[in-house]
Amino acid sequence: MDISTTLQTDFQWLHYITKAQINNYYGPNEADEAVESTFSFSPVPVEPFAPNITTLQEGDIYGEYIVNNKLEAADRLLIILSLAPYLLPSAVEYFRVVERRIEGITAFGGVPSLEKKVFTPTIQTALFLLAGNDLALRQKYLYLFEASHKLYQQKILQPMENAVLVDSPLIPYTSFILKIMGHQTYQPQYSRDFPAQLLTCE
Repeated sequence: MDISTTLQTDFQWLHYITKAQINNYYGPNEADEAVESTFSFSPVPVEPFAPNITTLQEGDIYGEYIVNNKLEAADRLLIILSLAPYLLPSAVEYFRVVERRIEGITAFGGVPSLEKKVFTPTIQTALFLLAGNDLALRQKYLYLFEASHKLYQQKILQPMENAVLVDSPLIPYTSFILKIMGHQTYQPQYSRDFPAQLLTCE
């Protein structure tokens, strides 16, 4: 099966948004130096740059999930951000580049590790990309991380592990990764409030 075109396109979108937000945060020198004005950082809006899905190729499980669940740009960003370390680490490599340039940086989160070569995003990473330092926007997007949100209810993202919300890593379920890569059947787990159920021919 060919790799989903939608998946490839969303990884490109993630890479673009990551570089745009970091460069917007630290100035035009690609984060060579932190600047005092970063506290008032307002993010580049992600919605206008979210790729439109006009057609789906056969077997595009990732694209089908987005379309069938009518996901918004913020939902898509969460999913593609969580998938990046496992499927395309280069999509989030720019975070590592900045970490090496600016010691002790905390603005965009990530799982701290001296040994880990791949950047592992956290909820703080998602909030950085979505809202920057805009507290009103951060409050707006907190609903994404509630246990009742569809990405958790349908077992796309694993439950939060850390007592501190923003430090919790964004980790997709292995079953979802395997499914979108064409390796096994994935059945979303619908909540009681979701008006659908799995139908069988038994």
